[in-house]
Amino acid sequence: MSYTKLKNDPIARIRQKWIEQGWEDGALGLAGIMSVSRANQILLNRADVILRPLGLNFSRYEVLMMLFFAEKGEYTMGELGQMLQVHPASANNSVSRLVEQGFAQRKQAKADGRVMLISILPAGAAAFEKATEEMRVLFSGRDANRPEAEVLVNLLTILRYRSGDFEEAPDQVKLSRI
Repeated sequence: MSYTKLKNDPIARIRQKWIEQGWEDGALGLAGIMSVSRANQILLNRADVILRPLGLNFSRYEVLMMLFFAEKGEYTMGELGQMLQVHPASANNSVSRLVEQGFAQRKQAKADGRVMLISILPAGAAAFEKATEEMRVLFSGRDANRPEAEVLVNLLTILRYRSGDFEEAPDQVKLSRI
């Protein structure tokens, strides 16, 4: 999906309007969350353009990635939903599509028949590897300035850690003076 480039930054305009309304204490935070959201949409749209011809979207690609790198070779639906930070119905929808495509399989856990285990199939691993070749172009192209990307990832990791996304502080959080 392509968009017409905007003449001016709408987030900067909205931030300025907040300041004019006397809401300066929240204007920077609002601009931050809107910027992250907008950047997320830009990158997801670019990723979906790459993944669509492979029969994937970014949500299903993420599930394949989790399954491809699963240490035990499988995850429960609850584990997948938690790692992806999505509602169980959303995780279930992505998994159902991957099962229909022959990329993943569901099976009941031996210890508890109510628990479904999800694992990647050879066709799913092949699709993930092909998609990853294509996605590397997105992540290493003209928009990927390594020093800026490192700063961005570090800042977002600090934000995620401080927001309770995970317990163990990574090195950039331990070294941060922010």
